[in-house]
Amino acid sequence: MKATTTAGSRTVHLHAAEGDALPTALVTALKDVGVARGWLRGVGVVGDVVLRAIDAEGSFVERRIAGPAQLTALEGVVEDRGAPALSATIAVEGASGATTHVGTLTGARAFAFDAMVIELGDAAPAARAAVPPAAERK
Repeated sequence: MKATTTAGSRTVHLHAAEGDALPTALVTALKDVGVARGWLRGVGVVGDVVLRAIDAEGSFVERRIAGPAQLTALEGVVEDRGAPALSATIAVEGASGATTHVGTLTGARAFAFDAMVIELGDAAPAARAAVPPAAERK
């Protein structure tokens, strides 16, 4: 196992607008503030959920949940390139009680969603330096 330390990291709060497409909106928001790579933790209420899960035979399957559903945990690595690897736990209340779904989040629509991202990597200060101040981005 290899351990590394990071100098100059920061924590970024993300608040999704209703209707934002996850995880695409997360990657875009992080690019806007110059985060090249980070560890995300989030919760909220989502709909139109698409999870990539593993079935009983060990095959990958796509699970769709119309929603709304409670996103009780979303956690993993987000980067400014490629698809994020975000593990999700989704709870849906039904007539016979709550059902839990787990998998990699590949799509969802936010109703209410907040997350914190801890920036990772020594390239973090350089990535931030390349982003113009907020006044110049508008």
